[in-house]
Amino acid sequence: MRDGQTRFNAQHISSAIDGNLERLQTDYIDIYQLHWPERQANFFGQRGYTEDMAAQSLDDLTPFLETIQALNDEIKKVAFVLMVYQTIRHGDSCAIYGKRTKMA
Repeated sequence: MRDGQTRFNAQHISSAIDGNLERLQTDYIDIYQLHWPERQANFFGQRGYTEDMAAQSLDDLTPFLETIQALNDEIKKVAFVLMVYQTIRHGDSCAIYGKRTKMA
């Protein structure tokens, strides 16, 4: 994601994908990778856990299922989404969400 926009919400995901499509001069992306999820610890450029992170409200983070829904909304533009450095809980959430919503 560009220009410091690292939130994994619908607005930033859509903007990032559209920007990539424009730069690549195409209308389709084969694989889109989200690297280092939006979370309190061990994220892009930061490893470990500090007092500042402990004080951060979870309300400041995009809910994980909102990220999954935003990616599902972009399914016509992206064939596969790769999410790395996720937890088991996140993987389970994806599976449950996919079953509940019949995700594309």
